[in-house]
Amino acid sequence: MDRGQRFVCKGSGCPQGGLTCLYAVAPPRPPGSRRLDLKALLDPDIMDWPSVQGWAQAKLTMVRPELAADPILGGGRWTLSDDARAINAQGRAFVLKPFTFRASRAAFSVPVYLWAVDGRLHVALCVARYEAADAVQPVVAPLLAELNPAPPEASPTP
Repeated sequence: MDRGQRFVCKGSGCPQGGLTCLYAVAPPRPPGSRRLDLKALLDPDIMDWPSVQGWAQAKLTMVRPELAADPILGGGRWTLSDDARAINAQGRAFVLKPFTFRASRAAFSVPVYLWAVDGRLHVALCVARYEAADAVQPVVAPLLAELNPAPPEASPTP
């Protein structure tokens, strides 16, 4: 992934315990490879979710540096909280793959949002305290819409 950017939500409108997101864009796909679109991102035969989970776990300490010293970080404490599903954020389509990570002192909600633009994969990984998971989507929706350059009418509604 290249072009990584970090976003930190600060203020009264943010989930309790904080919210931090990392945005990255994959390199262009090789000529002749399968074109990525919403349907491909939702297809479990195409999408390599273990690799996405591995990428998310590797980036977790970039998003929440205090977890770098956590003794169970690499201990396979990830739990899939749900299957990947299509969502709509301000008129644009995304795939949401929610993960939960149990650290030594707290659990974290780690929603991973994916979308494709011109066949190129875009990913936003967000981290919030598990108990604040329901407050993440409304805060992240405007950010996702800003990051996705497709006009709302050009994005298929899931």
